[in-house]
Amino acid sequence: MMKKIFLAIQFLLLLQCASIAQPIFIDKAQIEFEVKSNNHKSFDSWFSNSESESSWQENYKSNVSKYTVTYYDYLFSNNKSIYSFTKLDEKNKSQWDNDINYEGNIWYLDHNTGTAAYKRNFWGDDFNFTDSIKDISWKLVPTESRIIAGFNCRKAYTVLFDSVYVFAFYTDEINISGGPCGLHGLPGMILGVTVPRMFSSWIATKVNIINVDEKKIVSPADKKSKNREEILKKFMKKASEDGRWIQPSIWNLFL
Repeated sequence: MMKKIFLAIQFLLLLQCASIAQPIFIDKAQIEFEVKSNNHKSFDSWFSNSESESSWQENYKSNVSKYTVTYYDYLFSNNKSIYSFTKLDEKNKSQWDNDINYEGNIWYLDHNTGTAAYKRNFWGDDFNFTDSIKDISWKLVPTESRIIAGFNCRKAYTVLFDSVYVFAFYTDEINISGGPCGLHGLPGMILGVTVPRMFSSWIATKVNIINVDEKKIVSPADKKSKNREEILKKFMKKASEDGRWIQPSIWNLFL
């Protein structure tokens, strides 16, 4: 009898250990991202390093906050996601930053149908556009990893807009091939991003899996929505005409 009890206890312990070792995969969540942009470096990138501009640039930077920090929420469920602006850090913003410049920023992806819809604010004007979810060619870096918001993340990188390197850290413990803005295509959720040419970074600060408001995952597309590729071509043409100062804004608009 004692032998049977001992074997039963061992069996229960093995089941408990197996349940602890079993990875937990998340199929819906609300993820907060902190977005940090370096205003000084972005401003410097607009100009050459000529002496005639140097003193003016330094005077400008002395009156502008070095960083702008904003917060966005990424909600997903049933393989659909929405990424949208929530707040601006009042202590870290430039003199032109206010909520109105960010409130129109929405990225919606439906991985079930392969379609996406975007609502973006660009210098006071709202742009609504739709598109199919395009493949992003990522290269994995299996030798590099880091912990973000409590999740073990692996590194990958890609090149967008022909020359803009995007470095990302993703976790396969969250069951969606998504990320901040329109980034996607990795075997799991992207929790960290750095884009050196945009002097910006995105980092997940919170992952909430309780009481996820799935009703907020709604496409912003309407009857006036345009095709993303059509609008992108127009803006890229404008960038070639107006110079490099406008390029980062366009990359940000279509990221």
